[in-house]
Amino acid sequence: MGLKFSHHGEGAAFLTELILVILFFGVSIGAVLTLFSRANARSEEVVKLSGAMNAAAGVAELVRTSKDPVTDFIFTYGGQMLGDEHVAYLDSSFMPGGYDYALTLAVDDGGGGLYNMTVSVYEGEELIYSLDCASYTGGDAR
Repeated sequence: MGLKFSHHGEGAAFLTELILVILFFGVSIGAVLTLFSRANARSEEVVKLSGAMNAAAGVAELVRTSKDPVTDFIFTYGGQMLGDEHVAYLDSSFMPGGYDYALTLAVDDGGGGLYNMTVSVYEGEELIYSLDCASYTGGDAR
């Protein structure tokens, strides 16, 4: 007597394996797409923060080296007084990512030519970045 092999289960096993492979690829593609969408959102945040940091650094450099920080801010950026702060709006065509930023400059006159300043960058109502700086414009040297 010889051994007899049944071929009934081979087709079902192949289909089961094929379904499992397709399922694995579907789950893998879903995971990769999720990772790519998170990376894209993160890169948008980085572009926004980078633009805000560049804008704040430009303002800080201007006001730190100025004898009259407020006047130079208003003249250079077209700022206006809004409450206790000076506000200027940057055109999105000049900024990375096309964001509309609002720059604010808050100045505290410490006396004796010392100005403590805070440069803040907003997109709408959201504070993106804030930078503290100081400027000494002179006084009596002894």
